[in-house]
Amino acid sequence: MSSDGEKLFEFGHAIGSATNNIAEYRALEHALRWVNHYSEIGSSASGLIIHSDSELLVRQMTGKYKVKSQNLKPLVEMVRKLMDGLPFSVRFVHIPRSENREADRLANLGFAAQ
Repeated sequence: MSSDGEKLFEFGHAIGSATNNIAEYRALEHALRWVNHYSEIGSSASGLIIHSDSELLVRQMTGKYKVKSQNLKPLVEMVRKLMDGLPFSVRFVHIPRSENREADRLANLGFAAQ
């Protein structure tokens, strides 16, 4: 969302057979690529806040948890490179699943597309 509360972007799509953690990182990758692509939004931004109901993703991206899964390591590396290419900082905020119905709605779009 923009600083005035306008939704800028949403998506949901099938990724095939994958764990929920891989799906979360794919969603983050997609969002960061979108931000990079629409540089007119990024160039005027002072920062990006990622809200996620994945406690694992948030804690790994903030350095509180190490990435132990060999399946996640390449995704984490790719996401960090995408973040490094942004002209502003990225902050992560954990949103409990019970408070994040929008994420469930988008996830269900992906399941329905399979």
